[in-house]
Amino acid sequence: MAERFTADLAFIIIVLLGAAALGFLIGYYVRKAMKCKRCAELENDNNGLRQMISSLESDKIALKHKIDKLETEENELKQRITKLESEAMARAKRRPARPKKPQSST
Repeated sequence: MAERFTADLAFIIIVLLGAAALGFLIGYYVRKAMKCKRCAELENDNNGLRQMISSLESDKIALKHKIDKLETEENELKQRITKLESEAMARAKRRPARPKKPQSST
């Protein structure tokens, strides 16, 4: 009787280990398949974001050139303003001051 019990116990343990291994393999392949689908979605999202980054960087470069151009224009205008102000001050110094007209009280 002990021999039959030992044989049955060994059979049950072997069947349970086989079922565990089979469950592990099935779970592994199912998870791998699901993970690969998610990886493909993430790769597509990543590629879309990279394209967005490259377009934003090109916009940034174009805007930087525009800013540089506007800064040089601003500097030219400032120089022109200072030149005109100095010319106006020189003219004001050359002209004699006009006497104020006396106000008549009528």
